[in-house]
Amino acid sequence: MFLARRERVSAIIPTTGRSELARAISSVRSQQTSADLEVVVVFDGSPDAEVPLEAEREADRVVRTGGFTGGSSARNAGVAAATGDYVAFLDDDDQWLPSKLELQLELVHAMENPERAVIAGRHRHVPPDGEGGSAPVPSRLIREGESVERYLFYRRTPGVGRASMYTSTLFCARTLATEVQWDPSLKRHQDWDWLVRLGRAPGVTFGQVAESVAIIQTGSTGSISAGTDWVASLSWAESLLTDSSVRVDFLTAQTLRYAIASRSGAGVKSVLSAIGRSRKIPSPGPVIMGVAGVLSRASIERMATAPKKGFR
Repeated sequence: MFLARRERVSAIIPTTGRSELARAISSVRSQQTSADLEVVVVFDGSPDAEVPLEAEREADRVVRTGGFTGGSSARNAGVAAATGDYVAFLDDDDQWLPSKLELQLELVHAMENPERAVIAGRHRHVPPDGEGGSAPVPSRLIREGESVERYLFYRRTPGVGRASMYTSTLFCARTLATEVQWDPSLKRHQDWDWLVRLGRAPGVTFGQVAESVAIIQTGSTGSISAGTDWVASLSWAESLLTDSSVRVDFLTAQTLRYAIASRSGAGVKSVLSAIGRSRKIPSPGPVIMGVAGVLSRASIERMATAPKKGFR
């Protein structure tokens, strides 16, 4: 009797050796799914350092990059080493909820072309001590046929519930991740860049699981997203975001906030000039987000992870 081959999902976990790696791997091994699992840990630490013991013990495959090549290069290396039908990305300080992969497999099979579908899902933000945390977010999921860059950046709303697709929720066919690779030249916005370029590839569609599929750690040591590199942000937006309405809202909500947070008068001036060149008026939400650069990163993270009534 012929038995259909079970699908295989490769979890790609880049790491520099952070202590949370064991927890991330455990969350993959705890998946309640009918698929076969493969754990691919990509060690992007010092060439002289030992591969973390938990990776040696628990991973199916360990890849060494040669040392500090960055998240994009590490993820590309993980995809190249993977053998699964699908790949799913997980940052080493985050963790998956047990039903994550099964829910995403169900959704991808419901898509018109699973091989060209990118699946994300809701998530929860938690502080380093694990106490409290946000309700499942984002508040609104991407609509069928909606441009991913308009979903992520146009008319963004302030607060943790704003439109988002975090790296640790992303899932797609391995062939698609091989075709559209992460850009290793970028200092920041690596996940957004990958999503935007995927959205411009022929036939690619997006979907999000309505349930929470991952826990996102805030305040992690060495987090690139916590930086205030407005120069890299400005360069990326002006080179990739061709829709002026999208670009002006992104520059206002993100890049202006970085410039204000870094207390750079030159940066604020440069970003305001770029906003002016868009010849569009920013939406109210992005304006509020941009001005929020006066707040410390710690204050923003505390607001994002404050316990909500009915939090589960």
